[in-house]
Amino acid sequence: SIRQFVVKTVNDYLVQKKQVDNMTRNFVKFLCTTCGYKEIRQLAVARLDNFLNSTKLSRPSQDLLSYLAANTRTGSTEDLEVVQKLAQLRIKSKPLANFYTL
Repeated sequence: SIRQFVVKTVNDYLVQKKQVDNMTRNFVKFLCTTCGYKEIRQLAVARLDNFLNSTKLSRPSQDLLSYLAANTRTGSTEDLEVVQKLAQLRIKSKPLANFYTL
């Protein structure tokens, strides 16, 4: 199915590109459009801290954070893990930290 193909593609790309500097903005935008799948949300939130602290990916990763927050509504154990990881984010940029802590 399409879901399995998307999850496999994202997982393969994240395994292949271990460093955030090698990620592209288009890939982060692709994560935004596919984070309706719980598997993608789990994979994306694991890298979100690094995405947010990257200067190259800061704007698309802010969008990803918004999409992740909007799509974690089911109350499943996977979504609770995503919310827990979102609460543990360490944002180093002061303006960004001020924006999300208000």
